[in-house]
Amino acid sequence: MRAKLQQCYGLITAIWKVTEIHHIINTPSKIFMADKTTNMALSSRQTFDGQRVLRISGSTLKIATWNVRSLVGDGRLENTLKEMTRMKINILGISDTQWRDSGNFATNNGESKIYHSSIDSAGHRYGVAIIVDKEIDQCVTGFIPISDRVMMLSISSTEGVINVIQVYAPTVDKPDEDVEAFYDDIKTVLKTTKRHDITIILGDFNAKVGNIIVDGCTGAFGLGIRNERGDRLIEFCQNEEMVLTNTTFKLPKRRLYTWKSPADGINGNIVRNQIDYILIRKRFRNSVKSVKTYPGADVSSDHNPVIAEIKIKLKKVKKKTCKNKIDLSRLKDERTRRNLKTNIQNKLENSVRENNVETNDVDTKWKNIQSAILTESKKDLKPDPSTRQRSEQERK
Repeated sequence: MRAKLQQCYGLITAIWKVTEIHHIINTPSKIFMADKTTNMALSSRQTFDGQRVLRISGSTLKIATWNVRSLVGDGRLENTLKEMTRMKINILGISDTQWRDSGNFATNNGESKIYHSSIDSAGHRYGVAIIVDKEIDQCVTGFIPISDRVMMLSISSTEGVINVIQVYAPTVDKPDEDVEAFYDDIKTVLKTTKRHDITIILGDFNAKVGNIIVDGCTGAFGLGIRNERGDRLIEFCQNEEMVLTNTTFKLPKRRLYTWKSPADGINGNIVRNQIDYILIRKRFRNSVKSVKTYPGADVSSDHNPVIAEIKIKLKKVKKKTCKNKIDLSRLKDERTRRNLKTNIQNKLENSVRENNVETNDVDTKWKNIQSAILTESKKDLKPDPSTRQRSEQERK
C-alpha cells in the first residue's frame, strides 16, 4: 500500500507539471495538498518524489528552539546559522521570524535547509521556521505550514516518524481568542500524526507553568509562579499526553530561564522567566537525555535557546530501486499526455455517475483520484518492452 501511494504521488507530480491536471482536484487543502513550488509532501507520512527509506546508524540529536526576535535584516540569519553550528544543533526551531511567506530553501553554504511558515500580511507578521543540517534534511519526509504561528516537519527514524512542531504563542497582551486559535492550529496539525509517532512540540509559549509538579506533565524544576497561560498550556499537555521536558531536569537557574525582561538588572532586580518549552509525548520522555538553556548565545534577542539532547536513530531517504510498472518518460509525448488527462477525467466523472452522488469528503475524493490516476496510467503509460530490453543491455 505504501509503495502504491508513493508511486501515485510521484506520478501526480509528473503529470501536474506537464498537463496542469490540478484543475481536476478541487479540494485545495493547505495541509494535505502538495505545493509544486516548495516541494512539500502530500502529508506528513509520505516521502518526496516516490522515495523509500534506508536505515543508517545515528546518535544523540540536539533539537532546540529559539525566539530570535526577527530574521529580517542584514546578518541576522547568518548569525543565527553560525550560533546553530557553534552549539552543534541538528534541528533548530525558530519563533518570530517576521518573514511573510511559507516555503523552504537551502542556505548559501549548503550546510543546512530552512523550512518556514507565515502569511503575507500588511500588518504585523510573526512567523516560525525549522532549520535542519544537511544530514537531517536527507531524512525529511514532510513539511506542513499551518500559519504564522504553527508548522510541522516530519523526519524518518528507526523508531518511526519524528514530527517536529514549531510554535509561537500570542503574548500575554493578546486576547484569549487568539490563544485558542493558536491551540486549534496545533490540534489541526496533530490530527495528521499518529499516536505512536515521536511528536515533539517546541517554541515560545509565552506561558509560565511554575515549579509545582503536575503528574505526567511537569517536573519540579520550572521557574516562577504559574499564570493563566500556564494553566492553558498544562491543560493542553494533559489532553495530548505531552511532557514539558525542560521542567524535569535539576539545573542551576541560569540554565532554566529562557527569557530576560528589559527590567532585568535595573536597581538590582532579577526578572527572568521560563516561557519557551520543548514538549514530547509521555511514552518517549526517556529518550530525552538533557534539556538546558544557553545564555551565552547571541543573536540580539532577549530569549535564550533551549536545547534538548534526544537519543534517536534516523533513516536516510533514498530513491527507490524497485521496478517501475509505469513509464513516466512517455509523458514527454503530447498526444500521450492529452489522452491520459482525458481518460483520468472521464474515469472520475464516470465514478460520480455510477455512484449517483458527488461526495465532499476529502478522504473519499483522494481515494477516487488515486484510483483513477493509477488505473489509467497503467493502461496509457505501460513501459515499452523494447526500450526496457535496450536499457538492460546498456547496463550490462
